[in-house]
Amino acid sequence: MRYPIVYGPNQLLPLEWCLIRRALDRRPIIVLPDGGLRLIARGYSVNTAHAVLCTMDRAQGASGQIYNCADERQLTLRQMAEVVARALDHEWKIVSLPAALARPSWPTIFTDAQGSWHRLYDVNKIKRELGYDDVVPAVEAVTATVQ
Repeated sequence: MRYPIVYGPNQLLPLEWCLIRRALDRRPIIVLPDGGLRLIARGYSVNTAHAVLCTMDRAQGASGQIYNCADERQLTLRQMAEVVARALDHEWKIVSLPAALARPSWPTIFTDAQGSWHRLYDVNKIKRELGYDDVVPAVEAVTATVQ
């Protein structure tokens, strides 16, 4: 099993914390690099556990195979910021800057200005061969994590 960034309630240090802290502080503006369009593969803990169970249910066919695990729908950084704000009953203005100039926002994208590219996992194989489907949709998963 190849796992992405796994998230969910009870994380020791949720990666969403950069967004959550700003929303809790009621900051009126958030700066996102490149409009917040970046995608990074993530998997909700319940969904990744379900992926493991799918391999167990079809252990004979899954043996020796490699499967990518990730939520079927990935949220852009901008969408994450919007879901976090909504979950905490907050509104902010999203300001877009080129990644090289948005240095304070780098922790939210887990990189520097040189890494302004997407990191996605193709989950078609696990869906096709093992019948995987997300148990919890991405927006609900992020909302539960934030709360």
